[in-house]
Amino acid sequence: MISYLNGQIVDRGENWLILSTNGVGYKVFVTADTLFSAKPDQPLSLFCHHHFSQDAQSLYGFSAKHHLELFEMLLTISGVGPKSALSILSRAKPEEIEQAILRGDATIFTAVSGVGKKKADLIILELRPKLVGKRSTVDSGSGLDTRKVVSALEGLGYRREEIMDVVKDLPADLPSDSDRIKWALRHLYR
Repeated sequence: MISYLNGQIVDRGENWLILSTNGVGYKVFVTADTLFSAKPDQPLSLFCHHHFSQDAQSLYGFSAKHHLELFEMLLTISGVGPKSALSILSRAKPEEIEQAILRGDATIFTAVSGVGKKKADLIILELRPKLVGKRSTVDSGSGLDTRKVVSALEGLGYRREEIMDVVKDLPADLPSDSDRIKWALRHLYR
């Protein structure tokens, strides 16, 4: 499975480019932003999704890992294939797509050919909880990465709601994850 490529662009098309890596050319489908910023004979690194179907294999490449993660989240939605997901990511920046999902705004999705109102609503319905959970565990409001703290407390049997109430007040000056976990435990028992 191909997950990452680093090479030089040797050709490009409407929504793809050929990336030469160690003498092998890989055809990679990319977003409009990546295609626009890619210059021939310039090095390029892409995080890739290697897609298998009954009759073909395709590579989809992204300049940032976060873009790949959003692409793969879109693929979990019934009826959204890689071409539709790539079109959605070509329509707007990943941050704008995430904001649209969190707001319940379907216009970014319905502007893509083949994505109607029902499919757009399904995307929002299924991805909103994933994005809310992702944001609440990574950013506690203080800019701290709190995933380990949340995971440890959940492992001890605490409910996510009570954990998040405490984690949002976590002091930024605690030096280690174990100190953060101890602090959270003291404040959970209040």
